[in-house]
Amino acid sequence: MLKQRVPAQTHPVSHQASRSAPGSGYIDIEKFRHREWTPALRAAGIDHRPVKAMRHTFATWAIEAGVELWYLARIMGTSTTQIEDTTPVAHPH
Repeated sequence: MLKQRVPAQTHPVSHQASRSAPGSGYIDIEKFRHREWTPALRAAGIDHRPVKAMRHTFATWAIEAGVELWYLARIMGTSTTQIEDTTPVAHPH
């Protein structure tokens, strides 16, 4: 079910606009937002929001789906501590 909600990311995203040559591993964030991000949100019926907000949504959905924190941290390129500090469902009261 989680895979149906969140498509796989195939390209690394730089948080700064990059004017690197095609195939360099970086993308121009403004072009990404215009050409890919906004149309994808629209197609999914989701109100526009920043990439970072959807990263938190992905983490929340993954935790709710039973994904282990160590694995989630690994696929998101972060630490379990960072997930616990930023995702309320990571440590329910």
